[in-house]
Formats: sequence, structure tokens, C-alpha cells
Amino acid sequence: MAVGYREIYARYRQQILAGVLKPGDRVPAIRVLASELRVARKTVEAAYEILTGEGYFVSQGAKGTRVNPALTPAAIVKQEPLWQPEESDLPQRIAQRESKGEMRLGIPSLDAFPLKKWLLISGKAARSLRPDEMLIPPVMGYTPLREAIASYLNISRGLDCQPEQIFIT
Repeated sequence: MAVGYREIYARYRQQILAGVLKPGDRVPAIRVLASELRVARKTVEAAYEILTGEGYFVSQGAKGTRVNPALTPAAIVKQEPLWQPEESDLPQRIAQRESKGEMRLGIPSLDAFPLKKWLLISGKAARSLRPDEMLIPPVMGYTPLREAIASYLNISRGLDCQPEQIFIT
């Protein structure tokens, strides 16, 4: 079974709360831990970013990452995680997204939206369309974007990926 960022996050958080890891303790470098767990560096990075965001870790650049020295035992006990993967929240979040009003999820502040700039840019984009771009879009997704993603995966992940293998929805 592969270890995901959630498991890494949960283990470190539990060790800090249990007092196994003390404030100021150094944690393994991302590359080292990824190698030990046989996971991608991005997996460990994601867990470390959440822990840093919640105040459990402090990144000190070349000196490494440490358990936040400012954590006190009282603060550790009281602190609730910012991120809790519970499906019971899903109906509430959907209802919030679908609600009418000023604070809707995924909707920008329309009073601050640069409508004139948007119209200029969208008009320019529409006028520059070639006839083949006005037809039904490719089923697999926008070809230049698929090519860019394939190139990125080849460079960053060392994969042998072709644009034909990428499907954008």
C-alpha cells in the first residue's frame, strides 16, 4: 500500500501531539523521507506544507525543517487541525457553493472584477481565432496544453509521456 501525504501528515501531527517529537526537533529532509518511504517528493512536500501552514513545522531553508520551537505543550494540546478530511462536510460545502448572495464559493467579487479589461482581452482572443479553432474542440483537450503538460512530465518526473496519453477535462 502506497503512503500518501495524508498519512505522512497524520503521523507527524500525532507524534507532535503525543510528545514524541518536541519543539525544535529536526525532521528528515523531503528528499530523504521520500526516498525512505519510496514516494514522490511532491507527496512529502504536500504533507510538510500542511504541517507548516498549521504551525507544526518551521522551514529554515538550508538548515532544514524543524518542529516549530514556539510550540508550547498547552498550545499543542489545544490546537485543532485546519485540514480534516471528512465527507460529512460535503453536503454543507455544496449547499454553500450553490447559495445565492455575496460570499459564494468560486465566484469572484463581481464589483471588483475588471470587466472592461476582460472584454478587451476576450474580444482580442475571439478575433484571433483561426477557423479550425472555431470548430468543435478536440475531445482529448487543447493540443498545445497537452503538449506542454507532456513536456513538463518528461522533464520534472522523468517520464516518457506523449501528448496523446493526456486527457484534459
